[in-house]
Amino acid sequence: MKDEFDIIVSEIVSALREVLTELFNNNEKFYYCTFLTTGEGLPPLISAWSEEALDRAVNLYKNADESREIKWSYADSPYYAFRYEKFSHIFSSRPSWNILNEKEWEKEFLFRLKAMETAVRLVDKEGIFSINHSRDDICVEVGTMPPDKLTTEITRRLNNPDSLIMKEYMTEAAE
Repeated sequence: MKDEFDIIVSEIVSALREVLTELFNNNEKFYYCTFLTTGEGLPPLISAWSEEALDRAVNLYKNADESREIKWSYADSPYYAFRYEKFSHIFSSRPSWNILNEKEWEKEFLFRLKAMETAVRLVDKEGIFSINHSRDDICVEVGTMPPDKLTTEITRRLNNPDSLIMKEYMTEAAE
């Protein structure tokens, strides 16, 4: 019998496969994909940026500074909460943050982040982040909104540190 961690990872993997396959098959070249939760550990969501989506968004801004600010912004992406309904049940079997003490919640929250990171690793091994682009051309992030140091640590573990996109991320967006 699978334990709770494996069950949740399996649910996340299933949703990620479906959602990311749909997202990445739109013939755009994605450079950033993030899988996020809140500090309360709410169900995770996907947000992503492609070069084409950024070009479309940049045309709405009057200056280069404004457009640079959205390059790594999960909230400004046209793909923010992409197919959220596929993830809305994730963590529903887990205890809520408001019924746990601080130490119990910290343990639970880290459990959730580990499940998210593990699921992303599994779909990454399947090649999901290589649809329509090279894997080294996309920064895959797992963490919290807003991003924090733990998000940066996880993102470092998930990506090739020598890739150009990771160097850009570390310079422009990392906490």
